[in-house]
Amino acid sequence: MRADNTVPAAGAGTGIVEGTVYNSASGTPVARARVTIKGTQRETLTDDNGGFYFADLPAGAATLEVSYLGFDSQTSTVPVTAGKSTTFEFKIRREGSSVKRGAGDDDVVELDRFTVVADQMMSAQAIAMNEQRHAASITNVIALDELPGQGSENIGDYIRFLPGVAIMDDGENPGTLALGGSPRTSRTSPLMVAA
Repeated sequence: MRADNTVPAAGAGTGIVEGTVYNSASGTPVARARVTIKGTQRETLTDDNGGFYFADLPAGAATLEVSYLGFDSQTSTVPVTAGKSTTFEFKIRREGSSVKRGAGDDDVVELDRFTVVADQMMSAQAIAMNEQRHAASITNVIALDELPGQGSENIGDYIRFLPGVAIMDDGENPGTLALGGSPRTSRTSPLMVAA
């Protein structure tokens, strides 16, 4: 984009929509939120700074929808101007929260009963579930801090929690990795773990 807000070499009659998705309660950017353009197959995940970007959109109006696990989906219609870039911000709310208008017309958030999962950061489990939900292929994502800890773990102790993985060990140390549930066959691989 140029300093005059025009789009270089965009297709005739097309523009750009870009923006950021924020957590309305904390004001922090939401990474890996899904942003779709309704009525099309176009979608993207926000980057680590909550940013999204769509180029070559036909001039007119684009209806964007943002979704993230544990948050209410939000939809907004954004104007797309040919040869220009439009910037838009979403502020998504946790599921179960409601908004009431206060005396000063500021947003006041009234929450239903809830349980605190983490301080300011989202739990590793919520992040892992969102990554798995939006993966392009079948993916199992496991949050390391959700696994049990006994104090002397190595990677083999954690791999045994993955679906379809078996670890054969000598009673103390993980030794051989079997994939797909098959016992020691040609599909097994030795597990090398560095301390």
